[in-house]
Amino acid sequence: MSNIPGLNLENLFLVFLSYFLIFLVDRKTRSDSPGLLIGILTFHHIVAYLYAFVISTPPNEVDPVGFMYLASDCANSGYCGYFGPHLYGNYLAKVLSLGDSVYFVFLLNIIFFVVSLYFFIEISKILFLNGNRKVIIFLYSMWPSVVYFTTLNYREPFELFLLVAGVYYGLSGSKSGDLLKMLASMILLFIMGIFHMKGLTFLSPVLFVILMGYKFSFKISLVAKKAGLLIIMLVAVYLSQDMYAGFLNDISQNKSVQQSLVKDNRSESTDNVVKPVEIVKEIKLSGNRLLFENNKDSWLASKNYSDAEPGLIDKLMRKVTFYRASLTWVVIPRTVFIGNIEDSSIFLFIVTYFLVYLEYLFAPFIFQVNSYLSLLAYLESVLRLVLFASALVLVKRSPQVRLLFLIYLAITAMWAIGVVSFGASIRHHIQTNWILVLLGVPAISEYIHRKFRQEK
Repeated sequence: MSNIPGLNLENLFLVFLSYFLIFLVDRKTRSDSPGLLIGILTFHHIVAYLYAFVISTPPNEVDPVGFMYLASDCANSGYCGYFGPHLYGNYLAKVLSLGDSVYFVFLLNIIFFVVSLYFFIEISKILFLNGNRKVIIFLYSMWPSVVYFTTLNYREPFELFLLVAGVYYGLSGSKSGDLLKMLASMILLFIMGIFHMKGLTFLSPVLFVILMGYKFSFKISLVAKKAGLLIIMLVAVYLSQDMYAGFLNDISQNKSVQQSLVKDNRSESTDNVVKPVEIVKEIKLSGNRLLFENNKDSWLASKNYSDAEPGLIDKLMRKVTFYRASLTWVVIPRTVFIGNIEDSSIFLFIVTYFLVYLEYLFAPFIFQVNSYLSLLAYLESVLRLVLFASALVLVKRSPQVRLLFLIYLAITAMWAIGVVSFGASIRHHIQTNWILVLLGVPAISEYIHRKFRQEK
């Protein structure tokens, strides 16, 4: 029995814990369809085991490799960061000191996913959208990119758990006026933000939308409250862009991280996911970051900016275009979006941003399919389009439903600014697809039932 990979007490405990927790997710589903919960969880475990011991991580997936090297650097050199990928690398270093392989990490990711499923069901109950619970549980859990990215060593299971839990407490608190729940929402979303540096920017509009629905007790007009929140949000976005730029520069210049990419002192737990071609690719990506830093003056010259001091709006627009331009250097090995944001005028900025936003929501399109992975991404985008259109039918149902849809728009609007490749967009959509599932499935179900009754 000891010859079976991954068979030890630590891993078996996490496997049994995941099955115990999933039966606490929803009492009605547990009693009506226990096979659904068992089947979903078993499939996640099969994927985790295969990628841990049978299938190597795809060579174009540089993030898992980078995370493992950050973990190795943390364990061996003592450099452990506390923001963005460094925080996740720090977490991996601690986890791998407890388990004997990356499979232990995968099992913990499944635990976080199961807990996120609990909060997902609780949100459906708040909004009275749990009539199709079997379908929404299945789609939430078996969306292909969700199965992949929430099982392997990515940050997605953490971000999904923190976001869904944060939105749950935000919606519940805004409905009841419970300040403690609102505080819990802010804390969870802030932790999510420091796990992903762009989340610092992402945090503010989500909180703004949640607070819009909060039952304020202050004797101030509703318009004044929302105007004040909007000002706070814009200031937070502006400041967080500067914070993120600082973090990015620190990471790209950090010699310890650069050296960790070429160290040959990997722990045994990383051997089954690290390949020489991936090491070269990760070094190449770091070089692209530095290359852009060294050539940003020529890029700025190509924009033909005037010598006059730009105003606040111009500064914000330039930050967006500069940041997106820097990302195109980082993601050279990946397929990038067609659209780009122009900052020559406010009108052009709004128009091009809207086009980029649509591309982020629904790309890749059929003419961009050139591999089985892009085909899968295309099929997901079609499903997302159908659910989005269906969700529009449901937004008139209640203020809480509209609030959740506004959260979806706020999240995707911010991610659209900082995403320039299909691979990154697939991962970021994981954080919002669940909202479309929750709002889109009931409308589709009602339409099918209505058509069925008409035919009878």
